[in-house]
Amino acid sequence: LEALLKSIEGIIAFTPEGPVVTIPKERLGGERDAILLHLVKAYVGYRAGRLEKDSLATSEIVSLTGGKPSTVGARLSELVGSGQAERVGRGEYRITTLGVRNFIDEVLPKIKSGEKT
Repeated sequence: LEALLKSIEGIIAFTPEGPVVTIPKERLGGERDAILLHLVKAYVGYRAGRLEKDSLATSEIVSLTGGKPSTVGARLSELVGSGQAERVGRGEYRITTLGVRNFIDEVLPKIKSGEKT
């Protein structure tokens, strides 16, 4: 958890209201990457004791990413199919250990390389 928190410094910040993404949506690349980022935000917020749950409802993900419900649903299905997210209730999803690893290895470098341009 400490390594993950250090790696997301400047991308996710902790405020009195809870964790927030501090970079613009345009820098996140595709919708899949944006969903993973928000699932990671829920995960670290819960683990840090700042959120009550480590999952997000589909409606929350749609709101946070600005995507269309059908597209978000399709990306969530892909993430569940690949083992990077899991469905924990009706329309409720959380990131898996594999998803966190993929986020660190693949998504984070893309986000950080965008910071330098």
